[in-house]
Amino acid sequence: MKNYILRAEDEIESAKYLYQNDFYRGTLNHCYYACTWLMRGLLAERGIVIKMLDSAFSFFEEYIIKSEPVPNSIQQFIKMLVQEYQVLQKDIAGDFMADEILSYIEKTEDFLYFVKDQADLAERSN
Repeated sequence: MKNYILRAEDEIESAKYLYQNDFYRGTLNHCYYACTWLMRGLLAERGIVIKMLDSAFSFFEEYIIKSEPVPNSIQQFIKMLVQEYQVLQKDIAGDFMADEILSYIEKTEDFLYFVKDQADLAERSN
């Protein structure tokens, strides 16, 4: 799990750097990948290894959200982020508001803290 968290933290730091330099599309992209690494980490802890990044959400929804207590705010954020990422991939001229993008960084960090807490609980129970 540690390596997945480290990858996600790296993506978040990249997102923050891009945000500070007004590269909002790149910021959203790095938030998406941070969340993807976190989802993959949670799945890997349960023996489900995902090689395709884009399939992480489907497996996360099937094996984590339906069976474990994931805060509703995180569930909704992940769904919204996946939708925005799909728009990002298709919409060349799409504009994103700075406040909206900042909220994606904050919510991505919330997801990171949730996953870290889950990893700490799992480690203590072993």
